[in-house]
Amino acid sequence: MPLEPMTGDFDVEVNWDDVPDSDLLPDGNYELLITKAEGGWTRTNKLAAELTYQVGAGELDGSRMRPETFTLGSESDPQGQMPETKKALFGWMNLKRLCNATGIRFEQSLRTTLKQLEGARFVGTVKIQTQGDTNKDGSPNQYAGNQQNRLTAYYPLGSTPHATAPQALAQGRTTNGHSPANPTPQPQRRMTAAEALAQSQAGSPATTTHDDSDIPF
Repeated sequence: MPLEPMTGDFDVEVNWDDVPDSDLLPDGNYELLITKAEGGWTRTNKLAAELTYQVGAGELDGSRMRPETFTLGSESDPQGQMPETKKALFGWMNLKRLCNATGIRFEQSLRTTLKQLEGARFVGTVKIQTQGDTNKDGSPNQYAGNQQNRLTAYYPLGSTPHATAPQALAQGRTTNGHSPANPTPQPQRRMTAAEALAQSQAGSPATTTHDDSDIPF
């Protein structure tokens, strides 16, 4: 749609130093607040969860990240109902890691679990990732060279051993202000595709319920 021309002598004085070069967060560990968590369907009609984060402390407090999508359905099970799907898809595994880092209660309802995630806090390891030349299927990537933030690990508040200094994270602090029982738990690192495939091929006891025991850890 064409713009209406500026009329008269209207102008805006610009100090370009005030304009950031990028909206990306520098690599580091940040206290993050989950501002939105909702379920839905991808363009290929697979179940997915989409979460939105913003920095919750430090000099970058309020800075937002682009939404993160957890794909929870497969080609053979687009609704993500089967235990085998939860064992095979790293979207489920990474979502479970995030839930563990926030300390929320696991529910058998995905909708309820996502609702509980809204407003929860955790520490996330943020990296800047550059998109490759090709997509997973080998086709050209129209966004090649573009950069975006990706979360590579999730920690409970106060537990990360390498908090980014500018974030001024309060070591030993939990969401209610008390010290955690275990001050140095292992980070809830994101599962890669290769790790998910290897874990699914290793096998684990089958179950017919849809609680978190369906999801490998």
